[in-house]
Amino acid sequence: MSEHTIENKLRQAWHQERRFVNVRGASRLLIWIVAMLVVDFLIDWGVVFRARVEGRFGVLLLVVNIAILIWVLWHEWLRHLKPFDPVLVALDVEAKHPELSSVLVSYTQLKGPMANQPNVSADLIAAMRDQAIERTRPIDFREIIDFGQLKNLLMVTFGVLLFFGIIGANWQEHMRTLLQRLVGASTEYPTQTQISTIEVKDDRDQWVTVFSTDDEENKPSNVRVRIGDTADVRTTVNGVTPESGVLYFKYADGEGGWKRAPMKKNGNQPSFARQFDDVTRDIIYYVRINDDQSEEHRITVVPAPRVVGQIVQLKYPEYMNRAAASSDQLNLEVPEGTELSWKLQCDPAVEKMQVTIGDETFDAKVEDEGKTVTFDRLADRGFKYTFRWTEAGSGNSFEYDDVQHSVRVIADTAPDVELIRPGSNLMATMQKTMEMVAEANDDHGLDKAWLVYSINNSNEETRVEIADFEGVPTKNINYTWALKKSIADLEPGTQVSFHLEVMDLHPKWEDHISRSATRQISVVTDETYLQWYREELAAQRDEIKRARETEQSSSTQVKQLKDQESTEQ
Repeated sequence: MSEHTIENKLRQAWHQERRFVNVRGASRLLIWIVAMLVVDFLIDWGVVFRARVEGRFGVLLLVVNIAILIWVLWHEWLRHLKPFDPVLVALDVEAKHPELSSVLVSYTQLKGPMANQPNVSADLIAAMRDQAIERTRPIDFREIIDFGQLKNLLMVTFGVLLFFGIIGANWQEHMRTLLQRLVGASTEYPTQTQISTIEVKDDRDQWVTVFSTDDEENKPSNVRVRIGDTADVRTTVNGVTPESGVLYFKYADGEGGWKRAPMKKNGNQPSFARQFDDVTRDIIYYVRINDDQSEEHRITVVPAPRVVGQIVQLKYPEYMNRAAASSDQLNLEVPEGTELSWKLQCDPAVEKMQVTIGDETFDAKVEDEGKTVTFDRLADRGFKYTFRWTEAGSGNSFEYDDVQHSVRVIADTAPDVELIRPGSNLMATMQKTMEMVAEANDDHGLDKAWLVYSINNSNEETRVEIADFEGVPTKNINYTWALKKSIADLEPGTQVSFHLEVMDLHPKWEDHISRSATRQISVVTDETYLQWYREELAAQRDEIKRARETEQSSSTQVKQLKDQESTEQ
C-alpha cells in the first residue's frame, strides 16, 4: 500500500508538471497567434492592400504563419512534454527537498536484489524502502511545480487577448476580411472613402466607364485613344470626401517608374478629375482617394498607321519597249502613260484606306487582314496624292491623315531632226545628185524618216520614206537624192522646196512628227550654173585674198611692236 502511495504521488507530480507545461505552452502559443494576426493585418492591410499587390498574398501569409506556429508549438510546448519517468520525478522532488538524501531515488531504483548483485540483502533493501516511505509521507510531491512562475505570462496572455478582443470588437469587418483573405478569398478591406466610378474620356468626347461599384461586369479596363489626343480621367466617391486625390501613373514601356499627379475636386461634388495632354505612349494608372485605392487601368494609345514597306510597280507604255520596273519610293518621276501599281505594307493593320488624287477620292483594296493595301493609277499626267487611314479597331476605329506624295510625269516629246547638209539654199542642174546629211534623236525611240518636197511652191507635197530607225533613240541620216530620177518633169527654172520629217514610236504619231529646216533648190541650165559657179569661185578668192592681206598686216604690226619693245629695253 505504501508503494502505491509513493508511486501515486510521483505520478501526481508528473501530472502537475504536464499541466504546468500545457498552461505555459498554450499561453505562449496564444501570444504568438495574436501577434501573428496583428502582424498579418499590418502587412496585408497596411502594405499589400494599399499597394494593391496582385495575387493571393494572404495565402502566403497563412503558410508562413502555420510554419512559424508549428515551430512555436514544438519549441515552446511539445518538446517539454516528457513521458512518465519515476526516477526523473524523484530527482525533481529531492532537488526541492535535499533532506531526503537520495532515499526517494533509491526507492524508485531498488525494488529487490539486482541480477548483477546477487549478494545484496533483500532485507536491507526492504528496510531502505520503508525508510523512504516514512520520510516522504508528509511531503506533497506536487510542490516541485510552482504555478506562480506563470503569473507574469498569464497576465501578458490576458492582456494580449483583451487587446485583440478590443480590436476585434471595433474592427470586426477588418478582422473578418483578414481571415477571409488568409484563406484565399478575394475581398477588400472597408474604407472611409469608397471609389464608386472611374471614367475616361476618349478622343470622341465620350466618357467610357472602366470601373463601377454598381456593375462590375463588362467594364473595359483598357480605353483606346488616338495618338496626340487628350485623355481625361475622372472618378466619383462615396463616404468621406477629401479635398483632393492622387492619380498614380506610369508609362507602359517602364520608363521613369510611377509618378504622382494631383486630382482636383470638382467644386462641392464628390468627384475628382485629371487630364493627360498630347498622349503619345500607353499609360497604366490607378486612383487613390483618401484611404481607398482603385485597381490598375490602362490607356492605350492607338498609333497612326504607317507604311513600313512599299513597292510601286511601273509598267511602261508598250511602244517604249522597256521592261517593267519597281520602286520603293512614294514620290515618283515616270514617263507619260506609265501604269502604276502600289502595294503598301501597313503597321498597325488598317480597316480602310482612302486615296485622294486631286478632287477624286476612292477606296484602296485592303488585304492580308489589313496589313496590305493596293491600288492602281495610270500616269497620264502629273498628280499629288494622299492617304486617309482607318485603323482596324475593335468597334471604335480612328481615322488618320497622311502626308502628301506626288507623281511627276515626264511627257514624251516629239523627236528632233537637224538637216546638216545642205546647210543653205543652192543652185543645181538637172543632173544634180545631192548628198543629204541629217541627225535625228528622240527620248524614247525613233520610228521613220521621210523626205518631203514640193515643186514651185505648190501645196502638194511628195513624201519619200528614207529611213526606218526601229526604235533607236539617235540616228545619223545619210541619203543620196538624184533630182531627175525623183522629179519626172524637172526642167530649168524649177524651184524645189524640201525638208525632212521624223516620227517617233508614240501611239499618237500625228502629234509626234517633227520637220527639219526647209531648203530650196533652184534648177538652172548648165551655162547659168557655170556662170554662178565662177562668180562664187571669184567671190571666195577675193575673200581669201582679203583674209591674207589682213593676216600680213597684222603680222607686220606685231613685228614692229616687238622691235619697239627691244629698243626700249
